[in-house]
Amino acid sequence: MVYMNTVKQCSNKCLMVLLLFFSFNANASNQVTNTTTIDSTHYRVSFKSRVEPLPLNKIHSWVLHIDTLDGKPVEKARVSVYGGMPAHKHGLPTEPVVSELSRGDYLVEGLKFSMSGDWEIWFNIRTGNITDKVKFKITF
Repeated sequence: MVYMNTVKQCSNKCLMVLLLFFSFNANASNQVTNTTTIDSTHYRVSFKSRVEPLPLNKIHSWVLHIDTLDGKPVEKARVSVYGGMPAHKHGLPTEPVVSELSRGDYLVEGLKFSMSGDWEIWFNIRTGNITDKVKFKITF
């Protein structure tokens, strides 16, 4: 009987350690992608979340920065955003809005990631007669 209680206590402790480990790793994975830079055909684009680390199930904002490939800030661009979880075949649970700040910075308001998994966020960027798309991959 003493042996069974010891095994049960050890199993419970091991389970707690594993839950803590996976909980920490699930939260840590979304921290790495906060300042990803993507080069497209015409632009170099990066983002910075206004909330660190990227939150799950909370509406938040990003500052999107857009430069030309030779490093000049892109101003007066028309930027739209869409995205979702390709594996689940659904889009974002919100409709984010993009507004220009200054010197290549754009405020993206209303982003929300509603569950753990792999997300894609797409930005359509248009200046004059040039249109391009960039994609960021986010994993929770």
